[in-house]
Amino acid sequence: MSLDYQKWIISQIERLSKKKVEYDAYIKDINIDSLDLAEVIINLEEKYGIVISDEEIMNIEKVKDVLELVSKKVDEK
Repeated sequence: MSLDYQKWIISQIERLSKKKVEYDAYIKDINIDSLDLAEVIINLEEKYGIVISDEEIMNIEKVKDVLELVSKKVDEK
């Protein structure tokens, strides 16, 4: 995944958490609740034309998990 993809995804997460987010940060530690995460996922699905299952969402613990999941989904297209 290109750096532009990563920057855009992190910017979406930072917008909701209202603070700087590190790659290895746990979602639960950056003030992102399940509704916020759902909003990020919906935006990612629309922007990149991918589908992320509920099961995959449940396995997201860190910011890097989101980046890796989107990268995998985009590569599979």
